Amino acid sequence: MTVLGAVLAGGASSRMGRDKAAVVVGGRTMLDRVGDALAEVCDRVVVLGPEREGVETWPDRDPGSGPLAGLANALERADTDHVLLVAVDNAFVRVETLRGLVSLAGEMPVIPVDRDGVRQVTCALYPTSLAGIAREELEAGGSLQSLVDRVAFRPVTPDEWAAWGEDGRSWDSIDDEPSLRAAEATYHDDVPGEACGVFAAYSTTQRVSHLIYFGLFALQHRGQESAGIATSNGETVTVYKDLGLVAQVFDESSLAGLDGHLGIGHTRYSTTGSNTWANSQPTHRQAGITSIALGHNGNLTNTAELATRLGVTEATTDSDLMTEDLARAIDDDRSDGRGLERALMQVAPGWKGAFSLVIMDQGRIVGLRDPNGFRPLCLGSLPDGGWVLSSETAALDLVGARFVREIGAGEMVVIDATGVRSYHPFAEVKPGLCLFEFVYFARPDSQMYGRNIHAARTEMGRRLAGEHPVDADVVVPVPESGIPAAQGFAAASGIPYHDGLVKNRYVGRTFIEPTQMLRDRGIRLKLNPLTDSLTGKRVVLVDDSIVRGSTTRKLVEMVLEAGATEVHLRVSSPPYRWPCFYGMDTADRSTLIAASMEVEEIRESLGCDTLGYLSLDGLLEATGVADAGFCTACLSGDYPTEIPLNTDKFQLERS
Repeated sequence: MTVLGAVLAGGASSRMGRDKAAVVVGGRTMLDRVGDALAEVCDRVVVLGPEREGVETWPDRDPGSGPLAGLANALERADTDHVLLVAVDNAFVRVETLRGLVSLAGEMPVIPVDRDGVRQVTCALYPTSLAGIAREELEAGGSLQSLVDRVAFRPVTPDEWAAWGEDGRSWDSIDDEPSLRAAEATYHDDVPGEACGVFAAYSTTQRVSHLIYFGLFALQHRGQESAGIATSNGETVTVYKDLGLVAQVFDESSLAGLDGHLGIGHTRYSTTGSNTWANSQPTHRQAGITSIALGHNGNLTNTAELATRLGVTEATTDSDLMTEDLARAIDDDRSDGRGLERALMQVAPGWKGAFSLVIMDQGRIVGLRDPNGFRPLCLGSLPDGGWVLSSETAALDLVGARFVREIGAGEMVVIDATGVRSYHPFAEVKPGLCLFEFVYFARPDSQMYGRNIHAARTEMGRRLAGEHPVDADVVVPVPESGIPAAQGFAAASGIPYHDGLVKNRYVGRTFIEPTQMLRDRGIRLKLNPLTDSLTGKRVVLVDDSIVRGSTTRKLVEMVLEAGATEVHLRVSSPPYRWPCFYGMDTADRSTLIAASMEVEEIRESLGCDTLGYLSLDGLLEATGVADAGFCTACLSGDYPTEIPLNTDKFQLERS
């Protein structure tokens, strides 16, 4: 069975006064959102409506005749068995809902029906055999609803779509500005996100804006939504930030305006708040004569409580709240100029959750980790006597700094003209660095807990081979994060290692089809198989993790289509069963494939011959520092702190 995904995007909306497809909601256009969701389920995705640059568009053959014209066009032109039609204003449609509709495919349309009998005809599955009837109804002046009146259809009941985890988002059409704001405040992406990156520098002989730029460049993998730098010349703090990658945000002219001998920088992936300029970092406040800026990696778990305590209604991120809290506590009358660090000592114990921070005022930079040490932070020294702070050691190498040590869990370091001072403002608890730093987040050339990340990932592969041996001809990694584990698996098993998938590093949206002749799944725009390495082979496919499973399912299909006789999937981490509240954007448990399935059920869903996950004990041992202290909440359900019962990344914007 084959399915064409069709985004119904008719053009300018009279109610919104603009093209809905281009409307940004939650940091992405409606067209991007619906197209990406369809790409997870369908063999091909097209856009129905006016010509649009950069996407495969099927223009209306009957302009102005409404959604039925778009469906009739798709049914007539499709070379698939079915058309999965989704209107562009269903911007938060769930992949699980679309997959559920496809699972019911047959000779009749599959139409969701709510408890009041209302049919959701613009988020439904239609067999292409319906093309003739659709054309007749269109020529008779009918509509999608009247078409459905003419044919028998398979209704999807509220109980059925609730079993898919549907929570109403597929029914929330965005028709005007109020519905846009309401939808954005209610729902967020299901795609797991990475942690942010922070960097700070203090040097009296080098241009710190350049040091920070290159430091952020080395940390780009930790966040790609926005980038920002704040610097101080001793009197004024200057902040420059924008949406985009580091190299897109900064150039020589923008860096030239960031003068001074100290500063901080940030690359963002949003875990609280939308991807907007206002939410990019560093955040900034003026507290009397003291000017402060803050960059945050992590996620607070008491955000709503903090907003209530401060009486703040306009903040949209936990980082903004922390900056406000800090600014209110600064005492400008201190004669020693240490108002910032004293204020931090006062307010930081009231922040709960994960935070590795770089903070500055006109005369100093500060590094601070939460008492659990969920997110990393390290200290480096420059040859000229200056200092840097960084999320990872790899960034130290790029700016010519020497690694000195990791900032301890619950430690605060202050760097100014007198050198480095250390404080401990929190009660001591057991440290718990996020274990996924070793699995996925950190660069392979970084070190954490004194252990090289690449070496640890290679050892994960070795242990995986011991726990889940298999008879096969070749070991193939899912690039790039699966490469070290695949190398370790091959070395331990004696099965030859081959690169069987090529990654295109310059792809954005997966649903864009460059020509109408391309029929491959959207995943091929990111990864393409090397058939010589796969044809006729029993393949061990190695990846670092499976979160939702949709991409993995397509990878398995791709490898089989490339000629592999068997696919044995091996994962160098345990099943990801529990949501993260400490800086990974996976707070919705219903989106996690392992939350509702056992391993054999996951294997059947993914379509592989065998499936093996590395055990939690094996993963911890592979780090080489199992006793150092890790957070394993997403794998074990054992949360080291109290977590909120209800939370989402837009909770401040909603309030």
